[in-house]
Amino acid sequence: MPQPSFFQRLQTVGILSLSALFIGGIVLILVGINVVADIKKDGEIGYSRPAGQVRFSIGHDLSMQVWIAIIGVAFGLLSFGFSETYIHFFDSWCSRQSQQGTGLDYARYLNSQPRAPVRYGLRGFPYFLTLRYLLMIMGIFASIAYKFVIVTPDVFMYENLDKETVRFKKPRLSMEGGNADETLDNDLNPWISDFPRGAGINRAFLHQYETYLKPPQSIIMTGRASCSSSKSGYIFYPDDSGYLLTREMVMVAKMTEEEGDFFITQDTNGWQRIETSTEDLFDPPQRAILEYKVVEPGNLQVQWARRNHSSDTFREPVVQRVTYKMHYAVAQVDRYVRGTDCSRLTSVDSPNFRVLSASNDSIVDTLSKTSSVSKEDLEKSLDAEGILPYYSAWIEALVNSPDTSLVKSVSGIVRGVMSSYQSLRPRHWHIDTGEEPFGSEDITEMAKEYPHAQYPFYVGWRAEKNTGCYVFAAAIFIILGLFTVLTGAFRIWLGPPTLTSWMGQHVYLAQTNAMNLSDKSAGLATGHQVADPGIGRLRLSTKGEQAETDAILQLNVLAS
Repeated sequence: MPQPSFFQRLQTVGILSLSALFIGGIVLILVGINVVADIKKDGEIGYSRPAGQVRFSIGHDLSMQVWIAIIGVAFGLLSFGFSETYIHFFDSWCSRQSQQGTGLDYARYLNSQPRAPVRYGLRGFPYFLTLRYLLMIMGIFASIAYKFVIVTPDVFMYENLDKETVRFKKPRLSMEGGNADETLDNDLNPWISDFPRGAGINRAFLHQYETYLKPPQSIIMTGRASCSSSKSGYIFYPDDSGYLLTREMVMVAKMTEEEGDFFITQDTNGWQRIETSTEDLFDPPQRAILEYKVVEPGNLQVQWARRNHSSDTFREPVVQRVTYKMHYAVAQVDRYVRGTDCSRLTSVDSPNFRVLSASNDSIVDTLSKTSSVSKEDLEKSLDAEGILPYYSAWIEALVNSPDTSLVKSVSGIVRGVMSSYQSLRPRHWHIDTGEEPFGSEDITEMAKEYPHAQYPFYVGWRAEKNTGCYVFAAAIFIILGLFTVLTGAFRIWLGPPTLTSWMGQHVYLAQTNAMNLSDKSAGLATGHQVADPGIGRLRLSTKGEQAETDAILQLNVLAS
């Protein structure tokens, strides 16, 4: 007879079970390599915080359920493949035993079948039965354990974000920050609450100052960032911790000290006046008089004097008069990300905060270059003097707060004027890549460190964002996958058994009177009794070298 083809050999061994072994094994190998391989996606810095957890190099953005399903399919294939492998090995061993001189103990053979009415199988071949039970237990354990090795590791990384997910809230001259049209918090508006203090607290104003007894040298008004909306939801998770960096338009108020002798009299002469009830503006403590006025859009003057008089007629010398000139600039602004919140600014001293370029023009001139509105109309809309009385009561409350100081009082006045400009003519937004509205810009250290970063981007720990696996589980996947593939290859080499567990082969042998059993076989009639020893021994002999296809089976049942 012609020698069988390789495909026929696969058919007789079992194409489905072999495919299950190879596919399931390869999937496990690839999953394991995907964990331990040194393949970094653009943005991955390369280490995880929890020991023994690594994110997937490819597909880390898929959910845990997807990865559990992928590995579940692999283990399902292995379960089917190894159950058929057990039968293949059992049949091959029995075939070899039947070709020995003593033949195969047919009673033990019957008692080793999966449907044999035995408690454990000691009357069969106990080693094979023990192996079958171990495979069953391992299958149950694996079907449960693999679900617990897929995790969401915290990964330190940088991530480019969509500009639509990092929004800037419109400045408002109001007490609270929320309204019905936007998803905003209902706490105090930053122009009220962002007085000079440490990093990680303010949301829209940064201060540069020396001591609490001196006015701020500069105040920078940034956009008020929000990383959540009713449409897209939160882009950060409760356990995230890092920095959000944006490239945005900011307003800068730079202080210059006016020289000369100035006096405060009972005539305000266009100044807004506040007589403080607190004495913390000077050292030694003494009550003070503060005055402020907008000279022109973008120019604010503030002066203060000691309150020594007790009558309505007075002429107090000004301790200091300063002018804050405001202009637009482009800055790299960094904010803390703590959980889902990304609104808290760092400080002007942060290495990641950097003014990249600044306008040499006034606020009105800058806006007139980018707006279709005429300069005259812009000056009218930016006339903060017209609305100063509207919020002067709030500024007075800030100046008279119990814990106030000179730096806080002056800051409150400047913040109010800056907010009035922005509420009338908002100008906080992301600057597009390649756009340089105020000329060439400096390259920041952050841009050098992350050359592929695109503003806005995040640097820090990401929790629940990435899907990964335990390293030890990845090693097990690789080892198990290799063992599975080798098992499939060994089955192909081993070839189909001569004697199979298929009932049809045994029925044929019985119908041809090739099987003559002893009288002890009568106990098999009920189907619920084990085969008694001494039923007979099965011996197969082959003629020719190709036992798989042209073997002539001869059954010799020898009564024991």
